[in-house]
Amino acid sequence: MGQSQGGALWQKLAELGMYNKGITLKEKSTLNWRGVYFNSLLWLDHMDTINVKLVKSIKIHCVRNIHVYKDNIIVVSVSDVKFYNVHTFEVTKILRKSCTDYQESDHITVEHNEKYLFVRLKHNSTAVSFTGHIFKLINDCCYIVDDKCVLWRIICCDNKNEIKSILRIHGGSESIITDINIYENDVFVLLRNGIIYRGTGSCWDFEVVCDLNTSDFYKSSVFSMYQMFNVVYSVPMQNGSTSESDDFSKTDEILMACPGLSCATPHGEILFLGYEDGKIVIRVRKKSREISHMKFNIRDIGDNPIIEHAAIEAIDVCEVNDAHYLFVLTKFKIFKVILTHANNHSEIGVNET
Repeated sequence: MGQSQGGALWQKLAELGMYNKGITLKEKSTLNWRGVYFNSLLWLDHMDTINVKLVKSIKIHCVRNIHVYKDNIIVVSVSDVKFYNVHTFEVTKILRKSCTDYQESDHITVEHNEKYLFVRLKHNSTAVSFTGHIFKLINDCCYIVDDKCVLWRIICCDNKNEIKSILRIHGGSESIITDINIYENDVFVLLRNGIIYRGTGSCWDFEVVCDLNTSDFYKSSVFSMYQMFNVVYSVPMQNGSTSESDDFSKTDEILMACPGLSCATPHGEILFLGYEDGKIVIRVRKKSREISHMKFNIRDIGDNPIIEHAAIEAIDVCEVNDAHYLFVLTKFKIFKVILTHANNHSEIGVNET
């Protein structure tokens, strides 16, 4: 069997067997489709064999966000955007611009400053701007919510681009869009009042699929949808409680309240949760509804357990051969952590710069 034919077969297997056709894991990976597929099985079937090891940490200043794309970890600070190689942690490119967030795919870049979102198409340098702050970039499609609660979709593929408004939400502050999730051809939109809309297909007739009916959302600073329209959100800590609370809705989706939650990152079927005390929780919900999880604290895996300001501000992950790189942002450091599985230990040493 030729290499290209074998690659096509593995891609087909991944598209049939992985969440969202494997797109999320493939975008955050240095692997071919075969490697991505086997790494997904490690997450699903071998969560209990994960070993955690700190590889490196670097000191940073005024970093606002981090994102993995292929073999780069993109570090967004107040003065520039730096691209680090995920393996060596060396800087490969610097963009001299100040923004609050920056992401890119093969054909699209998205830049967010305090007020505007700029979407640029790489193949012809076309740029469009929006007034807003919420966006979701997946593959070569970007969804943006502007300040009038209009949801836009920008597509760039085969040297073609399309910009289209697909949803407008009317109402007051309770109708503000707080998150977007993409599952194959479906778009899910979460409102502050707990209502979730779904739009399907080219006609984009949105319908209400769930009303979470919770007042907790008005006190939350972190929202994230994952696996279609499961929802995780932060709640204030009360009496020192830090335990998550899971509720299954009538549609079999999970509503999870997390005291002390500071960030949440979906990664295919995996969910990473970061907390104010430095704790990191990794959760996987299988098709059988069984939930596997593991947890560790960023303070416990380094040579120096005294970490000032250990609150987790952002998490992202890169899939590598039979392992997973976890990049963790705190106020003054970025940590690179390697997650391996039993009988597959890495001998990478720890360095701090």
